[in-house]
Amino acid sequence: MTAKIKSLFCRYRLMSVAAKATIAYTLASLFTKGLGFITMPIFTRIMTTAEIGEFNTFSSWYSMISVVVSLALSSGSFSLAMFEFSEKREAYSSSVLTLSSISTLIVSAIYYAAPSFWNGVLSLNTLEVTVMLIAFLLIPATEYRMVRLRYEYKYKTLVAISLTNAIGGTALAISAVYLSRHLNFENAAQFRILGLYAALCAMGLANYIYIYVKGKTLFSKVFWRFALVSSIPLIANSFAKHVLEASDRIMITNLVGKSETGIYSTLYTISSVSLIVWGAIEASLLPYIFDNLKANTEHKLSAVVNPLLLVYGLVCILMTLIAPEIVRVLATEEYYASIYIMPPVAFGVFFTAMYNIFGDVLLYYKKTHYIMVSTFVSAVFNVALNYVCIKSFGYFAAAYTTLASYVMLAVMQYIFSRKVHGKNIFDMKYFVLLSVILFGISMLCMFLYDYTWIRYGIIVAFLVAALLLKKKILVLFQTMKKKEVKES
Repeated sequence: MTAKIKSLFCRYRLMSVAAKATIAYTLASLFTKGLGFITMPIFTRIMTTAEIGEFNTFSSWYSMISVVVSLALSSGSFSLAMFEFSEKREAYSSSVLTLSSISTLIVSAIYYAAPSFWNGVLSLNTLEVTVMLIAFLLIPATEYRMVRLRYEYKYKTLVAISLTNAIGGTALAISAVYLSRHLNFENAAQFRILGLYAALCAMGLANYIYIYVKGKTLFSKVFWRFALVSSIPLIANSFAKHVLEASDRIMITNLVGKSETGIYSTLYTISSVSLIVWGAIEASLLPYIFDNLKANTEHKLSAVVNPLLLVYGLVCILMTLIAPEIVRVLATEEYYASIYIMPPVAFGVFFTAMYNIFGDVLLYYKKTHYIMVSTFVSAVFNVALNYVCIKSFGYFAAAYTTLASYVMLAVMQYIFSRKVHGKNIFDMKYFVLLSVILFGISMLCMFLYDYTWIRYGIIVAFLVAALLLKKKILVLFQTMKKKEVKES
């Protein structure tokens, strides 16, 4: 065992800087995401469902509004600017930081002109919105610096910032909630928000100062024009994407209550844990799809894509089967009655993998406006469906409306990808059949929650099948890696 570890370290030292950076980014990302699941049992036991609902409502609004307020400046356009202005990266960073700061100040002025009105719209209070506005001002500095560090392969500093944010923010949030309980404060959600964003804003302030000291540029007409022309088209797409992902929680708060939002958002997060698995698959699948499209060998894609999609679908089903056990570990008894949310959510998460595959084709052909259109239409459809169904059937309906929206998004991106490429790339009969079968199984899982031994038997069968298919799965990844090596 020791020899293997030494061998791994030796291989790591011999890797290129780019390869080391990729490994470091992946591990840091996994740790950051994993930390959220590790601490979930703590928060579900020291906060009420209503408090968790309020925190998630704040987070949902933050994710949506930040895209507009920040003008999406830290998106792909910033990476492009690092290439375009390779000799003036520091000046560009400080210049666009001024731009995002001015945008935040304008939004702040609009809010403080009528705070009561906006508090009612957002279902938040003045303290929470003030924290949000301070975050809009400072956190972009961290995002800009991290994009530059990633571009320049300075992975040690980037990982240090990521881990400090994750660990510091989580530690302060937990400590703040415990302090609120000690002081008998009525609303622990506000303390959690203050603790988390105190850490994030402190890091943001440090990077804010660092960027201006290094860049020494408040304004540049050239930089501002480049940033706005590159970023503004991305605002609509990013905003629509966040609406699609977060509108259900906001609407549950407004139409039902914060407690129901807390339960729904917690179970939604648990159901989405399989996205970590898809992230690992997508990291290798994306360049494989690009390479085959470039070589006009797209007919080979199905041999790899089909079994990988099946593997991920089975992971989603496995998450559905063990839902009762996961909820008992990560949450409390009051969440257990709502485990029936998990099957449709898990199946909806499966469709995120499918629309990512179609989206990869659109990315290859640089037809990102089709991604924007499909995301925007699906987001509008989701909001309308949520409004009707949540009011009529309760917050459980949000799981099914989100599923329907992801199905629509996948269908639209398939149609666009076929239009752009000129012909069908993937085995759509297989995709449809697999989707129907997995949907049937996921719905069947709900009726098995009271039959523990039957579920355990199926889970054991899953694990045995996984062991038997282990070599075939590894061959698929090796096939993709060989293709990447050959192309490079």
